[in-house]
Amino acid sequence: MADDILREEGLPATTPRYQYQGVKQCLRCFELELERYDREGQHGDCLYVIFDHVDDRSFQECFEDDSAESLLVDSLATYNFISHTIVLKMPASDVHEAAHRAFSGIFETWHRGQESRLVPTGNADVEGSTRMRKPDSSWKTSIHIPGRDVKWPTVLVEAGWSEPVAKLKQDMLFWLRESGQQVKVALTIQVTRRESVTIKQWVLDETTRSSVKPIQTMHITRNRDPRLNQHQISGSMRIPFEDCFLRAKRGNESDFVLSNEDLTELAEAVWYCLSE
Repeated sequence: MADDILREEGLPATTPRYQYQGVKQCLRCFELELERYDREGQHGDCLYVIFDHVDDRSFQECFEDDSAESLLVDSLATYNFISHTIVLKMPASDVHEAAHRAFSGIFETWHRGQESRLVPTGNADVEGSTRMRKPDSSWKTSIHIPGRDVKWPTVLVEAGWSEPVAKLKQDMLFWLRESGQQVKVALTIQVTRRESVTIKQWVLDETTRSSVKPIQTMHITRNRDPRLNQHQISGSMRIPFEDCFLRAKRGNESDFVLSNEDLTELAEAVWYCLSE
């Protein structure tokens, strides 16, 4: 069971793990791990902390009641109500926040130019068949479509700063498989200490339905050579309007295109945080 949870969440075997023994113990253990994370200068591999044996009543007491501790609520990444396991994530770093906020700003600028409106749902919890999870950023269509479950966002973004690639892939698998592909646009933003930023769009691998694969990738690497004024950019990204709004374009409506200038703007916001 332990290995199953690690594999399902894409987490390393070194992830700190505790038996849940009440709200106070959970908060105390998480604070200890947070102190260790800060001491290691965010270079350790303990971005996440796992607590086992959290039944539904305990989960409600710890994360949903009015008296719930805000640090735990804000740090909740996943609750698996089959295995009764919660995964807490260390508070987002400035780099992580810069990445998904910069993308959201670029996406919103395009969105305001369309006739219809998407509903921003941020990092609201979404409950699948096995677990509850929250994205970094998300949007829903405002159109009512028979048979579509309104809890699923249409577009979502997960940002990773020094996170295992396996973790981001498992996140994408959850959103695409558990939604029955009602999530139409699933993106990751991966930031590395080597000053590169990679944005990928993922789809479910139809041959296995137990894995995901990227269909679009855009990558930028910082160029520090003062003789060159451009960073190294590869790839492209175009998201069909229909995948975001779930209807055909009309009038002057357009697909979402992430330009080289957009990617540079996003990357420079991230690199500014790295240089502080």
